[in-house]
Amino acid sequence: AGLLGLDEADLWPEIRAAIAARSRPEEIRAVYPNWQAVPEELWLCLFTSAEHEIGILDDRGLLLADQAVLSALADKAQAGVNVRICLLDPDLSEVTEPGSDRATVREIGTEVRDALSRSGPLRDTGVQFRLHAVTLYQSIYRGDGQLLIVQRAYGIPAMRAPAFCLRASGEGRGMIPAYLESFERIWD
Repeated sequence: AGLLGLDEADLWPEIRAAIAARSRPEEIRAVYPNWQAVPEELWLCLFTSAEHEIGILDDRGLLLADQAVLSALADKAQAGVNVRICLLDPDLSEVTEPGSDRATVREIGTEVRDALSRSGPLRDTGVQFRLHAVTLYQSIYRGDGQLLIVQRAYGIPAMRAPAFCLRASGEGRGMIPAYLESFERIWD
C-alpha cells in the first residue's frame, strides 16, 4: 500500500470494516447530524428501558414538551427509578449559550419556564428538578448505562448540533464516565 500510495482498504476492501471498528470507541452506537434526527423511538427507549437512573441535563427542556416522554418519566419515577432533570435557570440575564445573544437568552428563559410548567405533575412522582447556571458544552440524556449526547459547537444552536448515542461497553472506562462526571458536577 505504501509503495503504491494507496490505503490498505483500497487494496483489501474486506479489511475496511475492521479498520473502521478500530477507529472509534466501542461505546458509540449511533451518530446523528443533529438533535432532531434522533428517532423518537430512541428517546423513548432510552427512558423506558432504565431500571435505576434517568438523567436529563439540558438548557431548554424541549424534550419535556413530548407527552410520551413525560409519561415515561412519570412511570419510571413511580416505579422507583431515580429521575433527575437539570435545566438552565430561566432567571439568568447573562449570555449562557456559546455564541448566543441576549434575545436568545430571553427565549431560552421562556422555553425553560414552559418546560417547568409542563412538567409540574412530575414533581408528585418523585422526579427531582434543579436549575443550573453554567455554559453547557453538551446536553446529556441518560438511561442507566446508555447516553444520548448533543455535542455543542460555538455559535450553532443546540438543535443543530451533532448528537450521538453511547452505550456502556462493560469496561468501566471510555467516554461515558467523563459525561457522567460532568452531569454530577453540574447537578451538585
